[in-house]
Amino acid sequence: MHGKSKKSWLKLGEQAATGSTSITLSEAVDWEIGDEIVITSNRLDPHEAEKKIITAISSDNKTLSFNDPLQYPRMGELKTYSNPDNSRIWDVDTRVEVGLLSRNIKIQGDNTSSGNGFGGHIMIMNGSRANAENVELYQMGQKAKAGRYPWHWHLLGDGGNDQFLSNSSIHTSFNRAITIHGTWGTLVHNNVAYDHIGHGIFLEDGSEIDNTISNNLVSLTKRAAQGENLLDTDRDPYRRFQNAAPTSFWITNPQNTIINNIVAGTDGTAYWFAFPDQPTGESASDPRFSSIFPASTNLTRFDGNVAHSSVVGIDINDRLTPEHNLRPNGSWNNSEQAVFNDLTFFSNYFSLYAGIGDKTEDVIYNNVISTDAVVHLNFATRHIVQNSLFVADSDLGLLEVKPFTVPEHPNNDNVYFYRLYDGAARVYNSHFINWNRPNYTSFFRHNGAAEKRINHLFSGLTFNHEGPPNIDATSPFQPQDNNATRCPQVWSNVIRDLDGSLTRTGIPSSIVADYP
Repeated sequence: MHGKSKKSWLKLGEQAATGSTSITLSEAVDWEIGDEIVITSNRLDPHEAEKKIITAISSDNKTLSFNDPLQYPRMGELKTYSNPDNSRIWDVDTRVEVGLLSRNIKIQGDNTSSGNGFGGHIMIMNGSRANAENVELYQMGQKAKAGRYPWHWHLLGDGGNDQFLSNSSIHTSFNRAITIHGTWGTLVHNNVAYDHIGHGIFLEDGSEIDNTISNNLVSLTKRAAQGENLLDTDRDPYRRFQNAAPTSFWITNPQNTIINNIVAGTDGTAYWFAFPDQPTGESASDPRFSSIFPASTNLTRFDGNVAHSSVVGIDINDRLTPEHNLRPNGSWNNSEQAVFNDLTFFSNYFSLYAGIGDKTEDVIYNNVISTDAVVHLNFATRHIVQNSLFVADSDLGLLEVKPFTVPEHPNNDNVYFYRLYDGAARVYNSHFINWNRPNYTSFFRHNGAAEKRINHLFSGLTFNHEGPPNIDATSPFQPQDNNATRCPQVWSNVIRDLDGSLTRTGIPSSIVADYP
């Protein structure tokens, strides 16, 4: 299926206030009057995304008008930060995305679909081939029914090579968006997936390898209702900071290329890595997949991805049981160091989370940009962050109002760079903006947890202000005993400033907890 070629999505060019009936885009488009678009959220709430019908287009094809005014402001912008100590420059883009939903080939559920959640589905079976571009899938997927998804490559193995879905839209889906199941070598490129229940782009069994998922815009991934979730990870009634369900990208095998995608809002996690020891489900008994071991497979590529308006940007170091249920906290036994490059996060409650893994430095996050988060780093393992930028507050209003609340700690009104968790992470050669604001910023947040690794390592840190960052790491817990078995407060608070750059003294030192 090959529809009329149109630009799939792009960034907003200028800020837009509540009540606006037009938006200006970052570049000209080939869209038409009557086309339907989605304007994503750029604050903490993913449900601030809005659909509009284009009623007029400017002569330069950059300004779109619509009759229904914006209910929420769009306050992001392209902003430059620099580090005068080494002339490093970062361009931080917090502008929202605008995606095209309309296509001239449209496949949809019938008139009753919206009421009963029983939409259409496309299933490419073993031995079949399907390529599609510039196609619209609307009211697709069947609620709570396994295998009934808008677009679904089903157990093709290497028969998936050179098949593709590109430049298309999937919106108002009752069950996921795009499923790759037991299939290798497909291309999922430049699509808009908006408003779907459960995991969005879904690698089903862990038997999926050598696929390329690139330049997609995924927005409004919604939690399944009670009793309507296919997996336990499609629904999380607690909205916790870790294992926040569902996810826009459910990644069950690292042997895939996932690059330059944007998650623009989810009720849970943007990118969730959860690996089984061997493929699950129908793939478990398929001899084509018997030599695949996801939890011990090295990363192919995960670069240039963006997450905003989500609970968690990335969740890593989880495992799956043979029944595909979540087993939180499990080592990714990769033999080569995995390097995630050029990631951007803004307007999330937590930017990066890593559960308990092994005690090796097996994952590096290089050139991360994180701004306007409630907590930027929350690691229960020894991952490395380097050459990165962390902005406490961009002053664009993306954190909405202060004080605001973190879902699990409603009395919290600070933003934090580093949550002292099981640890101990390493942060090297990174720059920090606006971490000296005493009213609501704190570089560290103390938190009790199950395991204590005391050597949180920091070096090569630079700041845009004189003096050390503001630190208010008072414990949020009141244990009966500071050395209680479950949460021994004293051990999680040893911070090693390897070169004096954190304390701004130039003298290597350790910061220890103020407990007897």
